[in-house]
Amino acid sequence: MKSRLKYIFIGIVLVLQTSSILFSQSKQITWSTFSMGFETSTSSTRGIKSVIGQTFVDESQQSTKQIRGGFLADTLLQKLIFTRTIKVAEAWNLLSVPVITKNYNKKYLFPTAISSAFNYKGSYNIVDSLENGMGYWLKYPFIRNIDIVGEGIVLDTIDVSIGWNILGSISYPVPTNNIISIPGNMIVSRFFCYDVMTSQYMQSDTIKPGYGYWVKVNQDGKLILLVNPGGSLAKRIRIIPTSELPPSPPSENGEVIALPKEYALEQNYPNPFNPVTTLKYGLPFTSDVRLKIYNTLGQLVATLVDEIQEAGYKSVDWNSSNIASGVYFYRLEAMNISNPSKSFTKVKKMLLLR
Repeated sequence: MKSRLKYIFIGIVLVLQTSSILFSQSKQITWSTFSMGFETSTSSTRGIKSVIGQTFVDESQQSTKQIRGGFLADTLLQKLIFTRTIKVAEAWNLLSVPVITKNYNKKYLFPTAISSAFNYKGSYNIVDSLENGMGYWLKYPFIRNIDIVGEGIVLDTIDVSIGWNILGSISYPVPTNNIISIPGNMIVSRFFCYDVMTSQYMQSDTIKPGYGYWVKVNQDGKLILLVNPGGSLAKRIRIIPTSELPPSPPSENGEVIALPKEYALEQNYPNPFNPVTTLKYGLPFTSDVRLKIYNTLGQLVATLVDEIQEAGYKSVDWNSSNIASGVYFYRLEAMNISNPSKSFTKVKKMLLLR
């Protein structure tokens, strides 16, 4: 009996933590909690989308008597309706759907947008029906506020693929260092939002309702956004900074940007140079990329790129401020991660003059 009371108490504490921010919206709250899965002989890994009033489940890896989640608030604030206001600018905007709504059609949710909605799955795609958990590019002709109405989301499990992904949001802000993953401790880049004032990507430490965020992951898996992850749930992500920025927005006329048809390495510009030059290359597939600088003796001088990159046209600057004048060689190695037999190697020469 004492053991059972212990788990019920823990469940109530978790529900209170997860839902404390909701008190201001209703004074009539019926609590209903119970433990689930404890002292059983089997378990599995499972993450599900949870709306206020629905079950919250997050089970640990297979191991006897090691299930960590399983508490729920059966009737927290059932069918609570949220209105989330999103501010859009006169430009491309990276947006998402932060509530469960009755209609996910782009024309219903964003009727005044002047472009199609673009998602990203290795490349841009035009979609008519949007989803929770995903981010979308939409272009607007003027600044305005958009209201999206629906049932609140306090937890969402989002599928991600190796490389860059655009995440959506839930109904509440989520600090990025609170995001958890399946498998645990997934390595990810910093999260990027799009600053419409400067038309540049900016690092963000919070996933805000209604907006979309780029993140690069090192493997296929799931990212879990929830109001309060607690200390006993699946392990959190590991954020490792990368010098690579996310792919550019869709082209100005709203069309999908064409990808290179084959691997390519261009001549650096300017050449000769002092002290900065730009190296451009093209990737027709998501690839494992290495771009390195060598001197005439074959010694490595600098590594500019050493990571997996999405398909597209790429560029990187080399600042040679601390390097002596002379002839240098830059070498690009790229391998298609989906088909390793498709690889590319190219070397070009450049001249540094002081």
